[in-house]
Amino acid sequence: FPPGVIVVWLFKPLLAAGRDESFEMGMAETLITKLGALRQIQVRPFSPVRRYTQLEQDPLAAGREQRAEAVLDGSIQKGSSPNSDRARVTVRLLRVADGAQLWTESFELPLGDIFSVQDRIAEQVAGALRLALTGAEQRQLRHRETHDPDAYQLCLQGRYLLQKRTPDGFKKAATYFQQAVERDPRYGTAYLGLAACHSLPAIFGALPPRVAMPKAEELATRA
Repeated sequence: FPPGVIVVWLFKPLLAAGRDESFEMGMAETLITKLGALRQIQVRPFSPVRRYTQLEQDPLAAGREQRAEAVLDGSIQKGSSPNSDRARVTVRLLRVADGAQLWTESFELPLGDIFSVQDRIAEQVAGALRLALTGAEQRQLRHRETHDPDAYQLCLQGRYLLQKRTPDGFKKAATYFQQAVERDPRYGTAYLGLAACHSLPAIFGALPPRVAMPKAEELATRA
């Protein structure tokens, strides 16, 4: 299977009850960033992928729509107990042309260990595609913007609310991003989220630009 264009599908639950769309989108976005740094393949950006949120949507159909050669399809099954901190993540790399399964693996993990799973998925996809990685690319696959799982989860919640593009969404997103940077003051993505919480309301006319933009610039520079 030659390297080519890949779509990373949203990691959806096996059951609709108790969906966590911020987590689903966050898994996909993180893997898009990791795999997108590899020079031998082209990974479709997150913006066209995030509209495929319905559980019944077909990843192969989406792959054809995005003119991709393969789809990385994932599912998440959290523990049956409401207080369970464990999840099962199953990942498949599918060839769009005929639906053939090129690689698959399942991971049982505590939710706080999600970073290790993301690293392993990215590395094994590269292996399945038989990519010859440089040292810099290998380091990029293992790169983590934060090592604090709670800060990561807070940032996912903020990014999910930010995408709603509503005044209430901007306010709630800012509280999540602020909590994330309080847990990890070096978390650049969370600072960028805070910057967007200031700049986007100004762009949409909810705040005067002269008030919002200087703070947005300060936060973006810090990021």
